[in-house]
Amino acid sequence: MFGQGVSGSFDVAVHFFYEFRSAEQLVDSTGVPDGNADTTFVFPVEKSSTVNTGFAWSPWTITAPFLIYLTLFDSEGNVFDNKEITYNGHLSRFFDEIFSGLPTAFIGHVRIESIAPIYVTVLRFEVTSDGFQLTSATPE
Repeated sequence: MFGQGVSGSFDVAVHFFYEFRSAEQLVDSTGVPDGNADTTFVFPVEKSSTVNTGFAWSPWTITAPFLIYLTLFDSEGNVFDNKEITYNGHLSRFFDEIFSGLPTAFIGHVRIESIAPIYVTVLRFEVTSDGFQLTSATPE
C-alpha cells in the first residue's frame, strides 16, 4: 500500500485489486470497492496475534499540508486514544503503528476527520495456516 512519486488519489485509487505474488505465484488478492473523497471516515479495526487492520489515505490532488485527526474507540464505544497527524503525503499504516499501548487483543473502530477531502482504503490482514488473507473493509 505504498504510493510512488507525488501523492494523489491514484496512490489509494478509487477502486482496484491488490495482488500479492511470491516467486511469480499469486498468493492472495482482494478487491477494494469504489470510494469517494470525504472529510470523515469510520471503519472497524482489530489487532491480535494473527489479525491487524491497515489503512491508507491520499487526497485527490497534490496539496499543501493539512491536519488529520484520528480517534480510536474500543468495542464499547469508549475513546481509547486520539492522534493528530499533519498530512505530508500518502500514508499507509497498520492502526497499531499509529496508536500505541494497545492490549494483546483489541477490537474497535477508528474515526478519521480531515480538514481537506481525502480517499481512504482499509484492508484487514489475517495470518492463516496457509499464509495470509487480505480482506477489504469499506470505510463509512
